[in-house]
Amino acid sequence: MMRRLASLTCTMWCFAALAAWLVVGCVMASRIGAPEIFKAMNATLVIDWLADAARSHPLIAAWFACGLAAAGMLMLNLLASLWTRLVPQARRHRDAERTAMLLVHLLFAVVLIGHLSDITVGFKHTGIRLSPGEQAELDDGYAVRVATIDFTDNPELLRHSRSDPRGRMTRAEFHPEANPVTVQVLRNGETLMDGTVRVLAPLVREGLRLTLTRIERDDALDAPLRAVFALSWNPLHEVFFCVYAVMIACIVVLALRLARRETARIGGARTGGPQ
Repeated sequence: MMRRLASLTCTMWCFAALAAWLVVGCVMASRIGAPEIFKAMNATLVIDWLADAARSHPLIAAWFACGLAAAGMLMLNLLASLWTRLVPQARRHRDAERTAMLLVHLLFAVVLIGHLSDITVGFKHTGIRLSPGEQAELDDGYAVRVATIDFTDNPELLRHSRSDPRGRMTRAEFHPEANPVTVQVLRNGETLMDGTVRVLAPLVREGLRLTLTRIERDDALDAPLRAVFALSWNPLHEVFFCVYAVMIACIVVLALRLARRETARIGGARTGGPQ
């Protein structure tokens, strides 16, 4: 049973199930009404959405549960592979390739756990719209206050379609570094962090993250600028991305070593040397 669970066939079935799950999700997201449901899921922790809205959207909840089941099966497959093959092989043959292979699989297990933490740990508030001088009061005593918004790019960029808020903000026309927003994040009146936030450059401190998603303005010429934020907290977020980066680096190194060995083997076969 353990060997069957650790087999490559099981791995491929898990990946096939996840791929099918993504395709079904894309189809559902394009249906009338479903895009708004997916936006609501993305606006908070998925675990909170499931607790509040899953009964009113059973099909979406069932789809998500299937994804969790496929990911859980992949995790079991990974743990079984580590237990039956990778750890014993690394102990018997202490070479760089097997050690790197073991490390990649261990890091992948941590990445799966990190993805789970992203939907279950901490909190997430999105769609926080503020003009200069305004403050938004959030749950648990958190608050976000905006001091200034400096938008130096073409103001016509802000006259976008409501259904496509980033459609015209290409790299050639929109320059994140030139459009800073000065903000302050508080909890129970105490400042947790303050400074300048830009698109693609959030404020981060001890797992608390304030992200500027966009700058907008109503169509009226004298309408004030508004900054739209997302405030989230996950103590594992930074560790998760560090592990992700290390895993990718290990995969690249391992792939280069395997490619080099295969090239040497093919070259040896052509010259009649040892393979």
